[in-house]
Amino acid sequence: MTGDVPTALRAHDGHTLWVNTAALRTAGAAEAGGAPEDDDGILREHDAWDFFDTYAAATPAETLDARRARRRPRARDDGRRALGPRPALGA
Repeated sequence: MTGDVPTALRAHDGHTLWVNTAALRTAGAAEAGGAPEDDDGILREHDAWDFFDTYAAATPAETLDARRARRRPRARDDGRRALGPRPALGA
């Protein structure tokens, strides 16, 4: 489905990472010994964490940019604009 696009899918608990051949090839994991022993594209535990941290995780700058992009002005009840979380109900 992903073809030649390097793709890594991370399990919700972070203990398993599914990678396609393009991701392994791009990362050079096969030559570096980072590929799973049975070469099925499933990395678990330390192999998954190492691969993700090295090749798939966002950089600190990318994370900051994403957080800034999410932080949009919102309307307040009194018509002024504000940034940040909504106040608690009844506040």
